[in-house]
Amino acid sequence: YRSFCTPNELLEKLLERYNVPAGGQFEARKAQAIRFRVIVTLKTWVETQFGDFDAELQSRLRTFIEQATWQDGALVEQ
Repeated sequence: YRSFCTPNELLEKLLERYNVPAGGQFEARKAQAIRFRVIVTLKTWVETQFGDFDAELQSRLRTFIEQATWQDGALVEQ
């Protein structure tokens, strides 16, 4: 990804993709699958390229995770 965007831009695009609107039963399942793929992508990125995450990016990611778990209750059980 470094050839076409910065880590901040990539995180922004992934967060935009995570927040895909859902409507109807089929769309809800599709949105859930998209959210899951975004989470897996973020997890892999953190595990393999943690050096990309400066303090600002870590903070943005932490905020997203906290909000996503609060809203969806699907990432971790608190």
